[in-house]
Amino acid sequence: MVANNRSARDLAQTINDPAERDMALAAVRHLSPSGHIGITEIELLGRQVAKQTSLTTDTRRHARGIMVQRVSESPPVTFVGTVREVDLDASRFEIRNVEGQPQDIRCAHELEEDEVKRLMDRRVRVRGVPEYGAKNVVRLLWVDEVEALE
Repeated sequence: MVANNRSARDLAQTINDPAERDMALAAVRHLSPSGHIGITEIELLGRQVAKQTSLTTDTRRHARGIMVQRVSESPPVTFVGTVREVDLDASRFEIRNVEGQPQDIRCAHELEEDEVKRLMDRRVRVRGVPEYGAKNVVRLLWVDEVEALE
């Protein structure tokens, strides 16, 4: 779907879990060629690939574009958890041991790289717009505010 330039909303309908969708987009972006060393297209083949698929430099740009689009229009919520699994390239981190939540929450942010590094392994309060997965559990949070608690 990303290789076919589909919209974020189309992708959200295909992959219901927001965290899984976000991780899949990050993987497509990571696997797609940047063009920096002259490679502009790769083909994916294998048992799990239903039909031959090409990833191009355009696919990489499109995946990056989708990763910054908020799909949810839910009201903002606040959570307290511990920052883990920072992905500086994708502008994502996960909070674990989240108060009142049964699962970890993947967080999309627009923080500076140094600020995110300082949050690693710290307890934080995050506020933002949630995307819900199965059982109405927050799986992706579009972070608007972060406060270190420790």
